[in-house]
Amino acid sequence: MQSQSRKHPWFSRMVLALSLGVPLFTACGNPATSAAPSASSPSAPSPTSTTAGSSGCAPISVPLLPAMAPDAIAIASDPSGEYGKFAYVVNRYANCISMFAIDPATGALRSTGSIATVSIPGSVAVDTLGRFAYVANNSDVVLYAIDATTGALSSIGTIATGSGGSVAVDPSSKFAYVASDDIAMYTINGTNNALASIGTITAGAGLFSLAIAVDPSGRFVYVARPADTVGVAIGYVSMYMIDPTSGALTFTGSIAAGIDPFSVAVDPSSRFAYVANFESGDISMYSINGITGALTSIGTLTTTFAPISLAVHPSGKFLYAADNTTSNVSIYAIDDLTGVLTSLGTMAAGSSPSSIVIDPSGKFVYVTNFDSDNVSMYTIDTATGSLTLIGTIGT
Repeated sequence: MQSQSRKHPWFSRMVLALSLGVPLFTACGNPATSAAPSASSPSAPSPTSTTAGSSGCAPISVPLLPAMAPDAIAIASDPSGEYGKFAYVVNRYANCISMFAIDPATGALRSTGSIATVSIPGSVAVDTLGRFAYVANNSDVVLYAIDATTGALSSIGTIATGSGGSVAVDPSSKFAYVASDDIAMYTINGTNNALASIGTITAGAGLFSLAIAVDPSGRFVYVARPADTVGVAIGYVSMYMIDPTSGALTFTGSIAAGIDPFSVAVDPSSRFAYVANFESGDISMYSINGITGALTSIGTLTTTFAPISLAVHPSGKFLYAADNTTSNVSIYAIDDLTGVLTSLGTMAAGSSPSSIVIDPSGKFVYVTNFDSDNVSMYTIDTATGSLTLIGTIGT
């Protein structure tokens, strides 16, 4: 499989809509007329539910499908890396990026507009310095410069990857990786952000890549991949070491995960890794060898939902999972010695959460809601890990 959309859990709904003979895309417009309003404000924006302007978006009007389909979110930090300044959401069906400014005191997002991007974008990453953003679809990666004052994005080039998917940047902002059938490796020019290919590497066991993550130490890469054979009840995580000079990856093996592993998250100390298994409804837990990066299973946490995205708190004490089928965010405590997860409860999100990200300050969480065309915003109690809803904002 080459097309990222074919790997997506909502692909069947798009196929159904197409079978009805309804065109997927309409003229550009404001998705606020199609986005589901929040319960607190059914007709007009309120302090907790804001409508975002989206002049760069082309929302669709198709039965059974959301108009925008926000699918992934990334945060650009301030130069110190201590808090987030801007947030970027890729809208899978509207083919655009929604841009937001983050209030550092309250965590509330404020729309700053949108920009058109490649067809069916599915992944977004920002370098650790908050200067550049990368958006991947099924065949390309688009590079953007971030205005340090406004957060506005300016396209500065496109790299044809052939079979794109998930994109990640290492903590030094020197290397970028795009995972699909194989792993494409790039160096990043520190001045103009240009990507220079340093080749590809086989992605290991599995049919294609669903997610890629670089550990916080910048030494290891992990790629989540479903089974090679349809119907086989297993997935894999491929493991790599990063050459600190060239950025080239060395494959070190694969380890079993659950069915359809959709997300990989590593704790800040690079001691533990977690994988959200969408189809089997569980979370795989691993310890990390500090020298080789090799993963060792420390168990599987069975859930009653379809986890699709994970994020670890900067303190390393909590993990948050976006639950696609229950439309909740699940909260877990991380055992500091073993890495094992313990449930702390759930918090309601929008319809069909698709991705989750934590502000670098550790004070705020943001969740994209695929079917309700918005982003849920929360504050975090850093002592207990509990979440309090700030509100929602449309994409």
